Amino acid sequence: MTHVAVYGTLKRGESNHDRYLSHSEFTMEFTTLPKFTMRNAGFFPVLFCNGVHSIQVEIYRVSAPTLRSLDLLESVPFMYYRILSDNYWLYVGQPGYWNENELPLVQPVNGVVSWTGKRT
Repeated sequence: MTHVAVYGTLKRGESNHDRYLSHSEFTMEFTTLPKFTMRNAGFFPVLFCNGVHSIQVEIYRVSAPTLRSLDLLESVPFMYYRILSDNYWLYVGQPGYWNENELPLVQPVNGVVSWTGKRT
C-alpha cells in the first residue's frame, strides 16, 4: 500500500472519485508546502511544480492496482507524472504536454488553492 494525494476530479464528491477511490482508505486532508501552481484545463486542474501556492489535497491509502489505474486515468507519463512529496504520490503536469501559460490560473484564497469541479 502507498499514499496518493488528489486535488481535482478524484476528490470526494467530484466526478472520478467513486470510480477510482471509493474502495481506498481516506487518510486526511492536507495542505502542501507553497511550491505549486494550479491551472484550469476545463473540466479538471493541472498542477505544476514551479509555483508559490499551497494546494488543498486529500490523502488516500491505495493498493498497487489502484495506483496503476490512477496512472492510466492521469495518462502517465504523457499528460502527467508522479512525484513523491511529503511521503505521498502527487500527480503534476508534464511540461512537454501542457503549455502552462495558456491555461487560466486557479486563484488561491489566503495563499491556498482548492479545486472544485462543481462550478456555479
